[in-house]
Amino acid sequence: MLGLLSAFFSGGGLNVVNNAIDKIAENKEHANAIKREVELELLKNQKSIDTAGADIIKKEIEAGGLAAQWRPILALAFGGIVVFYTIMQAMFAFGWVSVSVAVPSELWNLMLVMIGGYTLGRSGEKMVGNLKK
Repeated sequence: MLGLLSAFFSGGGLNVVNNAIDKIAENKEHANAIKREVELELLKNQKSIDTAGADIIKKEIEAGGLAAQWRPILALAFGGIVVFYTIMQAMFAFGWVSVSVAVPSELWNLMLVMIGGYTLGRSGEKMVGNLKK
């Protein structure tokens, strides 16, 4: 829900709100005051969302051990499965194995989502680190 609101207001939704305020407000000064207040509340809300996301990442990093390393471990495990399927396919091509083994499309989709999520997660961690500097 919050992501939807953020996308709405970053993608021109604020212009829609501002136009509605212009139509409803009694005068320009009143309209500008309402617009400033709306923008201020949106900024406060966005700051709290960003802070909550940073806190989650920080707590995960501070947890140490398996709690901090589960994403790379899971990615390596599924990567190993894909490598296994690839090796089995090569063995079939050379006639060493009599059964063809193809990587299931669901596994490929899972790998794509995992790589994208891991990349975005690491990018988020780096952005939070840069923002704190």
